[in-house]
Amino acid sequence: MNKKIILIILLMSLLFTACTNKGEKKSTKVENKDKAPKDLISILDELDKILVLVDEIEEISKLTDLEYESLNEKDKKTKEDEEKQKKEEQKEDEISDRDVELLKLWNNLGDKIDKVHNDWNNYEIESRKKSPSDEKSESVKNNLNYITTMIENRDIMGILDATSKSLLSLAYFCDLYKDDISGDLYRIKHYVLQAYLNPDMGKEILNNTQDSILTLRQKLEKDKDKLKKVDKLDLSIKDMGNSLNINSPKLLKNKKEIIFKNIDSLKE
Repeated sequence: MNKKIILIILLMSLLFTACTNKGEKKSTKVENKDKAPKDLISILDELDKILVLVDEIEEISKLTDLEYESLNEKDKKTKEDEEKQKKEEQKEDEISDRDVELLKLWNNLGDKIDKVHNDWNNYEIESRKKSPSDEKSESVKNNLNYITTMIENRDIMGILDATSKSLLSLAYFCDLYKDDISGDLYRIKHYVLQAYLNPDMGKEILNNTQDSILTLRQKLEKDKDKLKKVDKLDLSIKDMGNSLNINSPKLLKNKKEIIFKNIDSLKE
């Protein structure tokens, strides 16, 4: 009898230990992080693409037809016969290759902002689960409408300003997701664009990035690699600030692009 009782006790002990181990395994399971949803990220990605397209348009617009053709001479050689035939068919009203490329880029911009409007429409319903603020939603919609108008007017500086303000209004929604750093990254991007557009007030504008830099350091304190990237980003912002005294649009644009690359390196 005693042996049977001992055996039963041993079996019960083993079962209890197994259940305890399962419970411990469950408790160590990684929780899902609270990150911005795909529709919101898609909007931000499309706005980034709009900024890239605007840069391309700005660069091509500075070129003469001859300069543009010279830069694209290699591509033209591969289609030499086609080009000769086109030139024979085209007369006084012919459109240059440069103008054709610019038209494509402007049309592409139109497609991008259409997608942004559609993505916002998809996300807006979900955003109400996190924030019931109609004022914040209206701010986003007004800024997106501002981009659309500037694209229709083909106003490059206006598009940059409108996109910058859209990024700032969207940063609020990114902040609703406690494990996401996109809000701080795009808030920094907004201030960098505003400093680029308003160099006379640039240093004062760039000072506004420091709150976001501090927040990034706090959120990423356990990630040494990311912290180094934050330091690199901070230094590049200060470098742009020091460049504002030099009257060189090309240099300022270069500093802006360096900051944008550092921001991209921190995206998850």
